[in-house]
Amino acid sequence: MSGRGTLLFISLLAGAASAARFALLVGNPHGGSDVAALKFVDNDLKAMGTTLSGYCGFQKEHIVSIVGKGPYEVDEAFGRLRRMLPEGEENLLLLYYTGHADRENLKMGEMRFPITEMKRRFSAFPASIRIGIFDACQSGSFTRLKGGKLAAPFLFKDMEKIKGEVILSSSSATENAQESDLYGNSIFTFHFVNALRGSGDLSGDGKVTLSEAYQYTYNRTVSSTARTWGGVQHPSYQFRIQGEGDVVLADLTVGTRGILLEGGVAGEVTMFDSSSNIVADCAKEQGSRMIIALNPGTYQIVVGTGDGRKWKTAVTVRGKELVPVQMRQFEKIDPERTLHKGKTYERFRLGIAAVVSYGRFDLAPTAADLRDAFSGFGGFGMAPAFIIDANGPFGGIGLRVRVRGQFIGSFGYAWLRRERTRQYPGSFRVDDMEREYRADLETQERFFLGIVEAGTGYRFMQRHVRGLMLQVGVNCCRVDHSVESTFADELYDMTSSTDYRDRGVLWVPWIAGGYSYTFARCFEVALLARYRYQRSPKQLSPGIFCSLSGREQSDNHRRLSYNLGGIDVSLAVSANLVVRGGEE
Repeated sequence: MSGRGTLLFISLLAGAASAARFALLVGNPHGGSDVAALKFVDNDLKAMGTTLSGYCGFQKEHIVSIVGKGPYEVDEAFGRLRRMLPEGEENLLLLYYTGHADRENLKMGEMRFPITEMKRRFSAFPASIRIGIFDACQSGSFTRLKGGKLAAPFLFKDMEKIKGEVILSSSSATENAQESDLYGNSIFTFHFVNALRGSGDLSGDGKVTLSEAYQYTYNRTVSSTARTWGGVQHPSYQFRIQGEGDVVLADLTVGTRGILLEGGVAGEVTMFDSSSNIVADCAKEQGSRMIIALNPGTYQIVVGTGDGRKWKTAVTVRGKELVPVQMRQFEKIDPERTLHKGKTYERFRLGIAAVVSYGRFDLAPTAADLRDAFSGFGGFGMAPAFIIDANGPFGGIGLRVRVRGQFIGSFGYAWLRRERTRQYPGSFRVDDMEREYRADLETQERFFLGIVEAGTGYRFMQRHVRGLMLQVGVNCCRVDHSVESTFADELYDMTSSTDYRDRGVLWVPWIAGGYSYTFARCFEVALLARYRYQRSPKQLSPGIFCSLSGREQSDNHRRLSYNLGGIDVSLAVSANLVVRGGEE
C-alpha cells in the first residue's frame, strides 16, 4: 500500500445478522528509522474501541488491543480470539490496523509483517462475518502523510476467489492519506468513526449501514483534504456480497445516550465537546430525526443554513439518555464571527497610535527627601517646598500589533514634564549684633519623566464581550530630576548657587483593561485604564538610557526615592496596516 491506504474489507455471509462480535485492534506508531513516528495512533485505537463497544454490539472483553508490538504478538492475539469463539454459533471478526505500511508489508517498528500473511490469517479465521479496517500512515507537520512512498493502494489479490468480501480504501492509486491535528485522528478514521456514531445515518432511522457509512466518509474525507498540502484524498469501494440487503454496522436505537436532533433542525451540523474537539459533523435534512451517540458531558452545537447564517446552542448529556434538541433552542451567531468559503479574515494589523493620557504620579516621598536635603535653611526661617505630585495629562506615541484579531502587542513612548520656581524670604541674627539681617532663597525645580512601555494582551472576540481587552506589561521609567537653588544674605552681600540632580530609571510592571473599536477597517480607537504597581518608594538605578551624575558631595544631599506606581487612563487613536487571509 502506498500513501496511507486505509482499507475496509468486509466478508458477509447470509444469515449472520445476529453473530457474536469480536475485534482485534492493532496499532504501531513506529515504522522504522526511515519514517517519523505517527502522532495519533493511540487516539485512533481508542476511538475505534470505544465506538465498537458503545454502539456496535461488541462486548469489551471481546476486544483485544495491541499497541507498539510486532507480528508475533499479532499471531498470539488471533489465537486468543479464536479460543473465545462460542461453539456452534455464527461469529463476526473485526480487524483494525493503524500504522505504517508499504506495498508489501505492514511496518511494525523495525519488523515487517507481509500483507499476504495478514490476508491469510484474516481469511482463515473461523468467523462467518469478517470486517477488516487497514490504516497505514506516515507522519508530516500539521497534516501528516501516512504510509510511505506514493504508489497504488493495497488491495487483496485474487478477488474472484473470495466470496462476500467488501474492500474500502481511503485513497486512490496515487494519493496519500492523511492525519490531522485538528481532529486528533487520521482523517479517514475520524470520519468513519463519526459515521458509526450517528453522523452517517442518512436515512434517519437510527441505524448506520455499510453504504451510509461509506457515503458519509467519502464525502467528508474529500472535503477535509481538499485544502491540505498532502492533496485531495479519494476513498474507493469494491465489494462482493452474498445475499441481499445492506449491513447494519451500528444500531443507535438500543440503549444509546447522546443527542436527538429533531425534525426542525436542518443544515450543516457540527458538534464540539468541552475541549473544542469536533465530535460530529453532518448534513441534516428538514423533517428527519438524527441520533448522535455521545458520552456524558456538555456539547456546543452549531448549525449552518444554506443562506449563510449560523446558529448555536449548548446541550448537556447525563447518564443513559437521548437529549432532544429543537431548533428553537438555538441562538443566532454574529455573522462577523463566521468564516465562509471565499471570505477573508484578519491575519494581523500593525498600527501607529497617537496617545493622550491622564495619570497620577505621587512624588510626596521624593519631596520629603528634598526637604530633608534643604533642612539647613530652616535656621533662616525658610521651609522650601517641592513638587509633591505629577498628576495631569501627558502625551505619547506607540506601535500596536494585533494578530488574528485577538492577540495584542504594544510598544510606546510617553513623556511628561513639570517645572516649579519658588522664592522664600528669611532672616537671621548674628551673635552680639542686635540687627536682624535679611536672606533670600530661590529654587527652580524641573521634573521630567519618560516612559518606555512594552506590553502584551488578549482582545476578546466573543459576541457579548467583543472588543474588551486585558493587557500586562512593564514600563521603563526614565527620570531626570533637578533642583537649582540660589541663596543670598544681606550681611555678607554674597550669592551662592547649588545644583542638585538625580537621574536614573525604575522598572514598573502594570496591568490594564479596556475596550477597542475598529472603524473604516484601518482605524481603531482604544480606551485603556492601567494600574502601575510599585510596592514602596525606590531609589533610581543607572540604566541603558542614563546614569546618575551631577550630585553634590555634601552631607545633607542624599539619594532620592520615587514611587511611580498609580493609575492612568489612555485614549489611543491608531492608523493600521491590515493583512488579511482567506478561509482556513
